[in-house]
Amino acid sequence: MPSDCAVCGQAAEPLAANGTPPSKPIPYEVDVTALSEGLKSEVQAAEHAFALDAGRALGGQQSAPSPVQAFLSSIVACTQITLQIVAKERGVDLQRIEWRGWGVFDTRKLVGGSDTDPRFQQIKASVTGKVFAGPSQKVLDELAGLPLALFPSAAATTARCPISQSLHPSIHFTLQLAASEA
Repeated sequence: MPSDCAVCGQAAEPLAANGTPPSKPIPYEVDVTALSEGLKSEVQAAEHAFALDAGRALGGQQSAPSPVQAFLSSIVACTQITLQIVAKERGVDLQRIEWRGWGVFDTRKLVGGSDTDPRFQQIKASVTGKVFAGPSQKVLDELAGLPLALFPSAAATTARCPISQSLHPSIHFTLQLAASEA
């Protein structure tokens, strides 16, 4: 059971939207702990436990997702949650969605060989052609916020996802949705 926020005393889970934007910030405190040995970490996040490990190329055992894979997974999952919230507000039932996340970054600084920027240069979250429901492509584009020139509303998923919005502005993040043919 999540505990209350140590700072504000409110519930440690985000409050469900009631249709009225709050007049003041609603903090969402996140606390994780980890026990690490070598390049592997056993992470505890509230009642959930999971492992993260480096790949073999870096000397890890590759026994669990890497932190980079977990980071990209967080973007995909947060985008899914935000998309469902935005769709529900618009009266669109998206049901099941099949996702694929992709990102690329320069590893030279990580391995100590360069003074390059270690951040992702590009991140793409896309549906692999399957949004299992009936919305039109225009509705899906509007929900995603693409193209921004046509759909600049604050209701767009890309503008509201806290994980993707935490990325450095130089990182090119795109969200593409496509209606399923099946």
